[in-house]
Amino acid sequence: AVASPSVSGLVAMITSCTVVDNSEIGLKYKKFSVTEQGSLEATTVTGYTFYNPLTTAVFTYPVYIQRVDYQPFNVTTKDAAQFTMDPVLAYQLNRDKAVYVFNKYRKSLDEIEALSKLPGGKLLGVFSHYAKADSADKSYAIEQTKRYKAFTEAMERRGIHIPLKHLDNSAGLIEMPDKFDMVREGIILYGLKPSNEVDLSLIGGVRGVMALRSHISFLKTVSAPTPVSYGCTYVAQPGTRVATVCAGYADGVNRLLSNRGQVLVRGQRCPIIGRVCMDQFMIDVTGVPEAQVGDTVTIFGRDGDEEITADDVADLVGTIGYEVTCLVTPRVPRVYLEDDQVVGIHRPLIG
Repeated sequence: AVASPSVSGLVAMITSCTVVDNSEIGLKYKKFSVTEQGSLEATTVTGYTFYNPLTTAVFTYPVYIQRVDYQPFNVTTKDAAQFTMDPVLAYQLNRDKAVYVFNKYRKSLDEIEALSKLPGGKLLGVFSHYAKADSADKSYAIEQTKRYKAFTEAMERRGIHIPLKHLDNSAGLIEMPDKFDMVREGIILYGLKPSNEVDLSLIGGVRGVMALRSHISFLKTVSAPTPVSYGCTYVAQPGTRVATVCAGYADGVNRLLSNRGQVLVRGQRCPIIGRVCMDQFMIDVTGVPEAQVGDTVTIFGRDGDEEITADDVADLVGTIGYEVTCLVTPRVPRVYLEDDQVVGIHRPLIG
């Protein structure tokens, strides 16, 4: 089960946002409400956007399209331009309700000014994204802020009004002094740290809101030395109580947790023994004699007074909490909680 974050009150300007993942299998939409302030409804396409799918898609709301290739820009054509995102100018063409973005090149100021004067168009805003705000050394982030401000100020000196400016991600929101019209916090909505170098005490700390859970499907106490799982990399000694958990790397349980990770059963830590399989893994519940088939197993999250965070898992396998949460696969049902009550269940494989 994956609990959704509560996001009310954390963002200053957006009321709702739709994230569109444009891939070869089509467009996927994810909507979430953010605050009671402001009135902007927007859509962001994350990743490269091919031209053909857009010609057949019908958008009834603003769409921010991130392009990663550079081509010459002609303000008189529908194709406009594709630039990289540092920062970008979002421009809505009302006739086909799409938004094109432009890069920070000085030569593009003339083109942006010309574009702003086209009939039927609307400038939406300028944004960039911090590359190193989660580092203790803020010199690069400070320089990035200076460049961003210089670019937007140059636009304003030409009389180009910018309705929305935004630069902050989670780390920037916590530690960078300059603030603009809105922010794009991400990982802190899940109660996770942007990096080990970010001082979360500046915002009073965070609390994890996402958990990955399964159940015990089988129990066995071995009476002789018994190899466990593929490769026989772990040998359970006589008297060991081995529990099988019905989750595996096809669900998002990293195989690198084999023989090193822990889970929570009845509020107690239990080690993962043997290799994590595709659909299941084994744990030692000898220290939890009351454990039984059907008990909840928390892979990351809180159980009673104990907690294993996604960051804890990440540290064990040499990655970041972002990846741990992202790797929970679509075959895992998403259970949404509010005040510890189930308010919705989404099964991605079913729809």
